[in-house]
Amino acid sequence: QEELASEKSESALRMELNQETTQTLQEFGEQLADITAEVSDLQAQLDASQQELQAERDRFGTAKRELDVARAELSKLEQRNEQLKDEMVELRRRQQEIQQSSERDRRARADAESRCSSCEQEKADLARQLQHYRCEQGLHQRNRADLAEREELSQQRQSDLMARMEELRLGLSDAAGHNKSLREQVDSSEFFCKQLKAALR
Repeated sequence: QEELASEKSESALRMELNQETTQTLQEFGEQLADITAEVSDLQAQLDASQQELQAERDRFGTAKRELDVARAELSKLEQRNEQLKDEMVELRRRQQEIQQSSERDRRARADAESRCSSCEQEKADLARQLQHYRCEQGLHQRNRADLAEREELSQQRQSDLMARMEELRLGLSDAAGHNKSLREQVDSSEFFCKQLKAALR
């Protein structure tokens, strides 16, 4: 009778352990579901981050192409401005020669003055265009710097998300191993209970 009472007590302890193990398994199952949901949310954030990064790269490429076009146009304007400077020097030289010439050269002098005035006007127009393109170039450079900074932040965010996902994957792996160990303990307890019941019969 003492042995039977001892076996009953041990059986009760086994059943209590089985209940605790089952409850622990349920808790781990809930934690596993929460971690899985967080992984899904992080994957969605990662996908959104990658799409945002691609959009930033596309905008960066567009801004770079616009900047290249503006630089090419600015180079042409600067070349034309240098040509106008040379023409102005030549026209002033001719104007001085005409001013020193006789009365019969007045018409030529007037023509040169007209051309000089036209050159001055064109030079002023080109100066305004140069100023405009320089402003645009500065804006493009600032935009390019902003795009580069946003791309760097996006890449950093993507790297952080990947690191977090790796941590969660490692946690899932550990939880799965622990879950397997608990399941083996439960199976062992159930087998022992069955043997005990059979012995009691």
